[in-house]
Amino acid sequence: MVETARADERIREHRTEMDARLAELQGTVNDSRHEAEVAHRAQQAAEAVAQAAEERAAEAVRRAQTADGRILDVTRRAEASVVEAEQRAQSAEARARRAEERAAQAAERTEIAAHEAEDAGRRLDNAAAWIADLERQLADAPVSHPRGHELNQKLEAAVAERHRLARELAEARAQSERTIERLTAAHARELDLRIREHDRRMTEAVDAQRRLIDELKAEHEDAMTRVRGPVERDA
Repeated sequence: MVETARADERIREHRTEMDARLAELQGTVNDSRHEAEVAHRAQQAAEAVAQAAEERAAEAVRRAQTADGRILDVTRRAEASVVEAEQRAQSAEARARRAEERAAQAAERTEIAAHEAEDAGRRLDNAAAWIADLERQLADAPVSHPRGHELNQKLEAAVAERHRLARELAEARAQSERTIERLTAAHARELDLRIREHDRRMTEAVDAQRRLIDELKAEHEDAMTRVRGPVERDA
């Protein structure tokens, strides 16, 4: 969930940055239009210059319209990138929820295994107490007495039971450890994949938008040069 919050913060920062860039770009377009109008009025003073200025103004208008279309395209792409990033963030949240559900299930299984291990430990303690009691009875019984033979058999059975319970306890503990290891590894892989995928998508979106903005600025600079050039020479 912390990584999801970070992803949301990056999306908000990216959106703020794009809004600022688009506002700056719109100001450049407005300046371009204003200067084109000033150039057009100035070039009306001479017929020869007026015709050239009219043609250049028409060219500037066409370029401005193209620039407007590119601004809209940049805006749409930026919005699409934000929407895509939000969708991926939602998908990441869904995967995180599923991972949490799996973690809860694994925790439940771990708790069950812990209870089983605890129960096996109690039975192992009981078996040890039983063996100790049988050993005391065997020590007190006469060697040739039938009771001694019976106690020996019970003692052997108790020792075998203790070994079996010890194996069960070891298996339960090992199962619990394996469950915890799988859970930790799976969660780490899921988190790493989500971070890498989000960073890759955001980097691609930012690079694409930066290229479009640079291209648009270059076209505006070229248009402004074409419009201002003749006026500056006449002045």
